[in-house]
Amino acid sequence: MKLFKSSDEKKLKAARASRDGLRDRLATAEGEMLRLGAEAERLAIAGDDAALEEIERQRDGVRARIETLTVALATAEQRLRGHEDEVAAAADNKARIETADEIEALKAELLVREESFQTASQGLQTITARIGVFLLDAVPLERFAAAARNEVGPAVEMIISMMDAHRKAVLNGSAAPRLPQLDPAPVAEPNARAPVDRLYAYRNIKWLDPETGEVRTAAKYSTADVPRALACLAIERGWADLLLSERAQRTAAAHGNGVFWALAEDCYDIESGAPPEHAVAAQTGAEWFGDSVAGMASVTERGC
Repeated sequence: MKLFKSSDEKKLKAARASRDGLRDRLATAEGEMLRLGAEAERLAIAGDDAALEEIERQRDGVRARIETLTVALATAEQRLRGHEDEVAAAADNKARIETADEIEALKAELLVREESFQTASQGLQTITARIGVFLLDAVPLERFAAAARNEVGPAVEMIISMMDAHRKAVLNGSAAPRLPQLDPAPVAEPNARAPVDRLYAYRNIKWLDPETGEVRTAAKYSTADVPRALACLAIERGWADLLLSERAQRTAAAHGNGVFWALAEDCYDIESGAPPEHAVAAQTGAEWFGDSVAGMASVTERGC
């Protein structure tokens, strides 16, 4: 079994360079033949037989050169294919030897794991047998440990035999040169959460969570993380402020702060602006004016 050597790669590079050089020389000769043909035609029309004879002599030489280069190029391409086949075969052999070694390493690890399992299962059988004297619920586990010890040994022997057969198949070329690999476990990418703002609510408010589709609520005088676009609306309507705003801090100092929820039917809808189902549609002028002025000030501060 031939292994890949650096000299094989050098021979392959030299063969490719030789083939490419012959291609370039052949292309140059064919271009020269076209040029001489055009020149001969011009001299024939001009009636310059002496010059025409010289051009024809040159054409014969170029024609012979083209024939020689064509044969040489065919030979160079054949040699190149031979070198490529040798390099491919050497790489394939190298892969098969590496795979055979990998199989041997897997066999050795399997035997080590079996020995560890036999020791552990023997210990489990022993302790459950002792416990089973006074606790019958341990008896099934004792029997399971004994059965596992009896079944694992023959199963491992069968697998080892099959691994030996596969190793031989890899080395003689009847199996793939590489072992299939386990697909890596997919890594779940964390979903990027939409930006939120922490608000202090002056009323019971509700909104639709864009990620879960669930209705979220926040009770009056409590804090909540609200999607930024809806937070701007709540501030604009005068129903909330950024928690760190001056107005929110004053109100929290007076009325307290925390994370509390409210019943959805008791809340103002941030997106639609709808009041609670049982609320009176009209507000007093003072309440409306106060909310509107506070909302506009907060919007300016927030930059919504």
